[in-house]
Amino acid sequence: RSHPVLSPPRRGPSTHTRAQSPETHRMADDAAMAAMGLPTGFRDRSIEDEEALPEALHTIAITQEQSGAKLAKHIATVVDGWSRNAAAAAVKEGHIRVNGEQSGANRVLESGDSVTVHAAPPAASAESAERAGAAEKAGAAAKEPCTLSACQINCLVDERVRAKASANYALADELFAQLAGSSVRVDDRSKTWSTPVNADGTPGLSGTQTVLSDEELLALEAERRRVKEEQAAAAAKPQ
Repeated sequence: RSHPVLSPPRRGPSTHTRAQSPETHRMADDAAMAAMGLPTGFRDRSIEDEEALPEALHTIAITQEQSGAKLAKHIATVVDGWSRNAAAAAVKEGHIRVNGEQSGANRVLESGDSVTVHAAPPAASAESAERAGAAEKAGAAAKEPCTLSACQINCLVDERVRAKASANYALADELFAQLAGSSVRVDDRSKTWSTPVNADGTPGLSGTQTVLSDEELLALEAERRRVKEEQAAAAAKPQ
């Protein structure tokens, strides 16, 4: 019994194709969506956000000592040019991230977190610039040695600490300018203050800023909420 002789298969067009680019895939997906009568042109928002994110200007590795700090406040403390409000706005816009992800301004940082800042601090507002200019002029004009006592300086410094904790930044700036006008240098990073060398060459005064207790911070936060609620209630009343 004979068997048919099978001829070798004819070589047809190669089925091998080059790897398609993401743009080609997107066009193919759009074509398939259009064939089904569905809208086209959609992209994953998270992918677009990632592509639009500029390179980080600052990368901050959170240490054990910094663990527990809140995101916006920490940025304002360790990165020059940032205020807490500006940092909070940048966090909301996604310009400041934790471990590559968007977060809230009050996120509590943990040891090992990586915070990236992808934008420069905004230009100071006209009001802030005016206050800063006033402080600078006051400091430059104060050529005489400090005439305030250590007790007086501590009172002003403590009042400023509480104003900042209450988010009363206008008062905090006013007190900073008053201290600068009296030749008192306040360093928020080291939490210290100091005065220039005296006319006779003896060292000036120096001290540390008050560290508020948890109870004091909670009381100030409660007072701030009460004031905001009263303001909101007053604004809601019909005129």
